[in-house]
Amino acid sequence: MEITVTAGRVLIDPRTQDNRLFMDVQLKMTIDPEDGNDAEAAVRLLQAQAERLVERHRDNLPDGLRRRHQIKTTKDALNDTLDQGDTMVSEAKDLKKLLARLRHTETVFTDV
Repeated sequence: MEITVTAGRVLIDPRTQDNRLFMDVQLKMTIDPEDGNDAEAAVRLLQAQAERLVERHRDNLPDGLRRRHQIKTTKDALNDTLDQGDTMVSEAKDLKKLLARLRHTETVFTDV
Protein backbone atom coordinates (compact mmCIF):
# COMPACT_ATOMS: atom_id res chain seq x y z
CA MET A 1 0.00 0.00 0.00
CA GLU A 2 1.38 3.41 -0.96
CA ILE A 3 0.63 6.40 1.24
CA THR A 4 1.03 9.97 -0.05
CA VAL A 5 0.71 13.11 2.07
CA THR A 6 1.13 16.77 1.20
CA ALA A 7 1.73 19.84 3.33
CA GLY A 8 1.82 23.37 1.96
CA ARG A 9 1.93 27.01 2.92
CA VAL A 10 1.32 30.36 1.25
CA LEU A 11 3.47 33.23 2.49
CA ILE A 12 3.67 36.91 1.73
CA ASP A 13 7.03 37.66 0.14
CA PRO A 14 8.98 39.48 2.89
CA ARG A 15 10.93 41.46 0.27
CA THR A 16 7.94 43.03 -1.45
CA GLN A 17 4.95 42.43 0.84
CA ASP A 18 2.92 42.04 -2.39
CA ASN A 19 3.84 38.71 -3.93
CA ARG A 20 2.76 35.41 -2.51
CA LEU A 21 5.15 32.51 -2.21
CA PHE A 22 3.77 29.00 -2.48
CA MET A 23 5.60 26.08 -0.99
CA ASP A 24 4.65 22.48 -0.53
CA VAL A 25 6.15 19.11 0.12
CA GLN A 26 4.83 15.72 -0.83
CA LEU A 27 6.00 12.56 0.89
CA LYS A 28 5.31 8.99 -0.14
CA MET A 29 5.71 5.78 1.81
CA THR A 30 5.01 2.19 0.97
CA ILE A 31 3.82 -0.08 3.78
CA ASP A 32 2.67 -3.65 3.92
CA PRO A 33 -0.37 -3.97 6.22
CA GLU A 34 0.18 -7.71 6.30
CA ASP A 35 3.41 -7.09 8.22
CA GLY A 36 1.36 -5.53 11.03
CA ASN A 37 1.85 -1.93 9.87
CA ASP A 38 -0.98 0.40 10.84
CA ALA A 39 -1.91 2.54 7.80
CA GLU A 40 -3.59 5.27 9.87
CA ALA A 41 -0.60 5.59 12.18
CA ALA A 42 1.72 5.70 9.14
CA VAL A 43 -0.37 8.50 7.59
CA ARG A 44 -0.28 10.54 10.82
CA LEU A 45 3.47 10.04 11.16
CA LEU A 46 4.17 10.92 7.52
CA GLN A 47 1.86 13.96 7.65
CA ALA A 48 3.58 15.24 10.78
CA GLN A 49 6.95 14.88 9.06
CA ALA A 50 5.67 16.75 5.97
CA GLU A 51 4.33 19.54 8.19
CA ARG A 52 7.66 19.84 10.02
CA LEU A 53 9.55 20.04 6.71
CA VAL A 54 7.35 22.76 5.27
CA GLU A 55 7.43 24.72 8.55
CA ARG A 56 11.23 24.50 8.68
CA HIS A 57 11.42 25.76 5.11
CA ARG A 58 9.02 28.60 5.95
CA ASP A 59 11.11 29.56 8.99
CA ASN A 60 14.37 29.53 7.00
CA LEU A 61 12.97 31.36 3.97
CA PRO A 62 13.45 34.98 5.17
CA ASP A 63 17.12 34.35 6.03
CA GLY A 64 17.67 32.63 2.69
CA LEU A 65 16.06 35.49 0.79
CA ARG A 66 18.10 38.02 2.78
CA ARG A 67 21.34 36.14 2.01
CA ARG A 68 20.39 35.92 -1.65
CA HIS A 69 19.77 39.69 -1.72
CA GLN A 70 23.11 40.36 -0.01
CA ILE A 71 24.93 38.15 -2.51
CA LYS A 72 23.25 39.90 -5.44
CA THR A 73 24.04 43.34 -3.99
CA THR A 74 27.68 42.36 -3.44
CA LYS A 75 27.93 40.89 -6.93
CA ASP A 76 26.47 44.06 -8.47
CA ALA A 77 28.90 46.23 -6.48
CA LEU A 78 31.85 44.09 -7.60
CA ASN A 79 30.72 44.31 -11.23
CA ASP A 80 30.43 48.10 -10.90
CA THR A 81 33.94 48.23 -9.44
CA LEU A 82 35.28 46.08 -12.28
CA ASP A 83 33.57 48.34 -14.82
CA GLN A 84 35.12 51.39 -13.17
CA GLY A 85 38.51 49.66 -13.26
CA ASP A 86 38.09 48.88 -16.96
CA THR A 87 37.19 52.52 -17.60
CA MET A 88 40.23 53.69 -15.66
CA VAL A 89 42.52 51.35 -17.63
CA SER A 90 41.05 52.59 -20.91
CA GLU A 91 41.47 56.22 -19.85
CA ALA A 92 45.06 55.53 -18.73
CA LYS A 93 45.85 54.06 -22.17
CA ASP A 94 44.34 57.14 -23.85
CA LEU A 95 46.41 59.39 -21.59
CA LYS A 96 49.60 57.48 -22.46
CA LYS A 97 48.87 57.91 -26.15
CA LEU A 98 48.22 61.62 -25.66
CA LEU A 99 51.41 61.98 -23.64
CA ALA A 100 53.41 60.20 -26.36
CA ARG A 101 51.96 62.57 -29.01
CA LEU A 102 52.74 65.59 -26.83
CA ARG A 103 56.33 64.39 -26.37
CA HIS A 104 56.65 63.86 -30.12
CA THR A 105 55.24 67.36 -30.76
CA GLU A 106 57.64 68.79 -28.17
CA THR A 107 60.56 67.10 -29.94
CA VAL A 108 59.49 68.46 -33.34
CA PHE A 109 59.27 72.02 -31.97
CA THR A 110 62.61 71.69 -30.18
CA ASP A 111 64.36 70.59 -33.38
CA VAL A 112 63.16 73.65 -35.27
